[in-house]
Parts: sequence; structure tokens; C-alpha cells
Amino acid sequence: MALGLWLQLLALLALLKEVELPALKIRCTTGEYPYSGQCCKNCPAGTYVAEHCIFPSTLGTCRRCTEGEDYTEHENGLEQCLPCKPCNFGFVEVRHCTVKNNTECQCKSGYYCPPGCEECIRCTKKCPEGQVVVRSCSATTDTECGSPPTETTNATLWAILVSVVILLLVLGIVLTLCICCRKDKASDCLINVPNPESTSSSVETSALINKFFENSERSSLESVGTNKEHVPGNEPSAPPLQPPDNSAGRIGQTNVPKPDEPDRVIVKDPSSEKLKELYYDSRNKVPPQCWKMLMRKSGLLDNDIEKIICDNAHHTDEQHYQMLKALQDRYGTGDALCKFLVGLRHMKLNHIYENLINELKSNDIITVETKD
Repeated sequence: MALGLWLQLLALLALLKEVELPALKIRCTTGEYPYSGQCCKNCPAGTYVAEHCIFPSTLGTCRRCTEGEDYTEHENGLEQCLPCKPCNFGFVEVRHCTVKNNTECQCKSGYYCPPGCEECIRCTKKCPEGQVVVRSCSATTDTECGSPPTETTNATLWAILVSVVILLLVLGIVLTLCICCRKDKASDCLINVPNPESTSSSVETSALINKFFENSERSSLESVGTNKEHVPGNEPSAPPLQPPDNSAGRIGQTNVPKPDEPDRVIVKDPSSEKLKELYYDSRNKVPPQCWKMLMRKSGLLDNDIEKIICDNAHHTDEQHYQMLKALQDRYGTGDALCKFLVGLRHMKLNHIYENLINELKSNDIITVETKD
């Protein structure tokens, strides 16, 4: 009887041993990493985790990386340092690998290597006929050729000079008006208007001065712009001038538009297999040169990105897949998708964002609430 009871207990213990508890998904604060159902503090850059923490939100045992052999560039929860990268053939070492920085390599003189390349390319030595060197070859860019600059004509110089004089005159008039208003102790009239007639007069004066200033400034910019060669990417990024606000009496005051608020994406069923399929297929929609920055914008840490690249060297598609998987493991499929969409918005990859949103909506996976 006793022997049978013991045998039953042993069988029960064997069954319990085979049962695996599901992994707990925990979210740690910045500067911490998850381990065994709790959060531990990251080890500083130049070290790795030799022993994980025993109590939550404490620091485990950190050990220093080996100088010249491996490194960690940021604070981390890695169990080993990242190996130093050797310089490939055709490259020269410009900075040795330290415990906090990887090896830095660049091409020899007369060669260049764009970001992401694996071998150096010979620089262009001679521009085509009729063109001149605009920018010399560097370690990352080839020689840039372009049309020779044209000489500035006397008419253009006079136009620039006249525009500058007009601009200075307008500024002088505005400054004089401000000084006169202060001397006459009439500054309050620009803020609190005592009657409708003075309000109308002040607003009209403000509108005329602003219009005169805007026209003068525009003619100056147009005169300068006729003599400059257009280079892609150098367009001014300043927003267009706004018309003056007639509700305010202060000269030159404008209304600044509020930025558009992002749409709210709601995932209906985070466990949907179609959701996972579209989530992982999204790696084929993003240009390779944008992927690393997109992962940062989506919430993946630099240490995770570098480790995945190191573990899957020369396999770009597998790198992208593992980064999406790391994002899913950390936040869950639904939240990972939302963070991925936010990353696309931040990087202004609007075409990819809209296509992915439409595909998710057509498969009844998400709903989008637009904020007015």
C-alpha cells in the first residue's frame, strides 16, 4: 500500500517537472531589462552582465569587456560583449576598438564607400566635358561634378543692393514707430484698444507694414535666387508666411497652425494569424537604408539592433525578421504593430504607412479613429 502511494507521488512529480510555465511579459522602465520575471538595471557601456540581479530593480554583477576584442557602446543587459569588427580588404583602421566603441574603418585615399557598402570604390578622377568638380571625393562620397558657376552680373548686384536697402528702410520705419509709441506713452494702444476706430486704424497700419515687408523680402529672395544653382535637398525648410491676425493689435503677429495629430489605430484581434503575416511581410515594403532608423523609432534598443546584425551578418532579410520578432516579443504583436506604424509616421514614410493601414483595414484587423 505504502509502495503504491510512493510510486504515484513520483509519477506526479515527473509530470510537474515537464510542465513549462508560460513566459511572463513584463515591461521595464528605461535603464532596465527583463530577466526571469523581473527587471534588472542595465550594466554601463563597456561592460556586460556576468550575473543577473537577485532582487527587482537592482544591479547584477557587471564585468568589463576586453580591450581590442569586444565592446558594448551603450548601457545594456547583454550576457556577453559584442565582438570588435575587423577592417575588410581595402579599408584602413582610423580608430582602434575600445571597450566602449567598435573599430572604425575607412577607405584608402582615392577610394570611397557609401554607408552600408562592403568594399571600397575608386573615386571618379575626371568630370565629363563641360563640367567641373563641385565636391571632391571623400571617404563616403564620390566626386561630384556639375556645371561651372556663372559670373554675377552688375544688374544682379544692383538688385541685391536695392533689396537690402529697402529691407533696412522697412526695419528702420518699424523701429521708429516703436520708439515713438514708447515716447508718447501710447504703447497700451497696441494692446488694449480703447475704441473701435483706433482698433481699425491700428490693424490697417499693421497689415500695410507687414505687406510692404513681405513684398520687399520676397523680391530680395527672388533676386538672389536667380543667380544660384539649384542643388537637390537645399530647398528652404521654413514654413510659408502667415497673414497677420486681425484680432490682435501688435504689429507682425501671426497665427501658428497646430500640427496634425496622428490617427488612433486600434487592433481588433492581436492573436490573428493574418495580423502576424502582414506584420512580418512589412519588412519587404521598407527601403533597406531606412530600416535601422525605423527600428529605433519603433522602440527597439541600439544594443538589440547591433546584436541581431552581428548574429546574422550578411543576411539582411533575416536581420529585419529578427528585429520585428524582438519588437513583438517585447511589446506583443498588437503593440509592436502600433509602434511600427508610429515609426513610419515619424520618418515620414507616408506612402508605406498608408498602404499598410489600408491593407490592415481591408483584412478587418484594425480600425482607425481620426482625431479632428
